[in-house]
Amino acid sequence: MRAFLGGGKALFRSISRTPEVRQALFCPNAPTRFCGARLTTTPAPYLSKMDVVPESIKSSLIVSSYKEELRRRQRVSTAYFDFPLKKMTGEDSGSIQLATSVFKMPIRTDILQRVVLWQRAKRRTLARQVKTRAMVSGGGKKPWKQKGTGRARQGSTRAPQWRHGGKAHGPAQRSFAFGCPKKVRRLAVRTALSTRMAEGRVVVWESDKLDQYKTAQLKSMVEKWGWSDVLLITGPEVDSNMALASRNLYWFDVLPCIGTNVMSILKRRQLVLTRSAVEHLQQHLLRL
Repeated sequence: MRAFLGGGKALFRSISRTPEVRQALFCPNAPTRFCGARLTTTPAPYLSKMDVVPESIKSSLIVSSYKEELRRRQRVSTAYFDFPLKKMTGEDSGSIQLATSVFKMPIRTDILQRVVLWQRAKRRTLARQVKTRAMVSGGGKKPWKQKGTGRARQGSTRAPQWRHGGKAHGPAQRSFAFGCPKKVRRLAVRTALSTRMAEGRVVVWESDKLDQYKTAQLKSMVEKWGWSDVLLITGPEVDSNMALASRNLYWFDVLPCIGTNVMSILKRRQLVLTRSAVEHLQQHLLRL
């Protein structure tokens, strides 16, 4: 899309005047694919055939924002399967519909490795940084006059060649981060969830609510499940009692659904999701 619209808004306005392009952009049942300078209206195989933009929104958008709205509302086509829903105590609580495009994806280790490197690079920092001549205290006065002493000219006693001077070309704080497309990040999260599902290490709880914030109570309940390395992903808000009860268990991590990431999923062997987390994750991860 960016390559096709590389000339900016003026180019988009000019090409959108043609009937073919206007039909392709405004047709809700034929998501558009841009390939270089060529535009096709054939639906891509990974797109849902649903009406991606309702009529109420279609009439209120101008051409430039309509194109963005069309792209944002495209969805990954998927089927659903039944998965048992459990209570925290282990009792059955019915079933829940899980998307195959989220929990039964092919295991792409290359995608997982790419996103793990991206996450580690973003969090990477230097252990320490040295002080340059500008950071060292003192040295504001010229040691001796420029000429007439027979000694080499000096401007500061904090220059790198002086004892107690600053360090030249030493390590400095910098960012090691590099870019990673959002589509790749979503694909990696879906792959990580599918990896745990293929291993049989996924459990869906009805809720994460605890009646009291007792670490011993949570520990005994988790031990009944036979777990010793757990990641719990909840809804948008983590239950306060759950957060307090689990913070002293080093092997039990709790994340809101907005914080779901590949490294946290792969770090713990057992993955526990709540019903609210499944609904929010599927809504987000089925976007392109």
